[in-house]
Amino acid sequence: MITVLHLSSENKFIESGLALFETIDSVKNKVVIVDLSNNGNKENIKINKLKLIIYNQKNLYSYLKNSSYDLVVFHSMKDCFYNAIKYIDIKIPKIWISWGFDLYRDISDDNFRLPIQIALYKKQTYYEYKNNTKSIKRDVKKYFSFFYRLYTHFVYRRFVININYCSTVLENEFILLKNKKPFNAKYFHFSYALSTTTIKNCLSLKKGNKVMIGNSASYTNNHLDIFSIILSLKIKNKLIIPISYGDEQYSKLIELKAREFFGDKCVCLKSFLPLSEYMSTLSECGYLLIGALRQQAIGNIELAFLQGLKVFLYERSIMYSYYKSKGFVVFSIEDLASGSELLDPLSKEEVKTNRYKVLLLRKNIIRNFKIDMNTIINCIDSNKN
Repeated sequence: MITVLHLSSENKFIESGLALFETIDSVKNKVVIVDLSNNGNKENIKINKLKLIIYNQKNLYSYLKNSSYDLVVFHSMKDCFYNAIKYIDIKIPKIWISWGFDLYRDISDDNFRLPIQIALYKKQTYYEYKNNTKSIKRDVKKYFSFFYRLYTHFVYRRFVININYCSTVLENEFILLKNKKPFNAKYFHFSYALSTTTIKNCLSLKKGNKVMIGNSASYTNNHLDIFSIILSLKIKNKLIIPISYGDEQYSKLIELKAREFFGDKCVCLKSFLPLSEYMSTLSECGYLLIGALRQQAIGNIELAFLQGLKVFLYERSIMYSYYKSKGFVVFSIEDLASGSELLDPLSKEEVKTNRYKVLLLRKNIIRNFKIDMNTIINCIDSNKN
């Protein structure tokens, strides 16, 4: 039996993250949620014997130095984990499960910690992004000083050098990442699990004709550029815009613009919905528009495929090329901009194709995850002996 320590800064998705690990009989899972939102002014909270919430960076370091575990899994890479890795025994294997935000930076961004640099923003979003971050840059000059950039580069390199395995949401992301020195980790197959019940519920839900735009309150969703396309098409479909997490100021901006452009025709989802409620909301839609150019909202996209929605992505998006290469029926936002007839629903055969492809991807990930975990467990056991 080996003990796997899961480190996360999010409490929303960790349960689905544990689901695959719990299929391995020889694994005991421990979870630490790191929440620094109260500036470290709260004491640790023990939820149960296997789950702990830590509110202080020093307490995290102490926990890592004094606790017993055989494998560490970082569920995304937040700032609080960059220095934490030096408190973990170098002999203990470490897995980085990337979410996407911890990989990408815009071509105008000099944040050395994020290794993959692409143009993240469409024209209108980029204008707002630059305007709204100028004042922040003036107020936080240290983030843009030469010495601070050197420091962030150092902590990133130290982190990456100590990572043994890495899971990226899409396989083609790992190809981009493995060419970035000093990254030298092996690929680890993983996906945040959809339960059998969830999948069955997806297949049984009927769909409506509303349009869902984006998945969160982040600039990378390029909401404003999507809004312009919707306005130009003059469609009558109602809109649903999830902005329950992400950047608070950006959330307010998107809600304001959505009301200005679409009035009562749109609903902004400002509260985080449990999965069953999100699926019910998604079932009111026939179309999903994701404006991200980096990998983002994969869980939302695959739920949409399962529920029979027509999915639109930008052609330049890494997700568009990925799903096209896998044989999914997916449409481009560029084509949508040329005519609203693309808002016709998918055929039964197209729905069937997308559902089959999602289930096949999931099946392959689960099989390869178990192979990867057994390899890691055997290595840990042999080192103990």
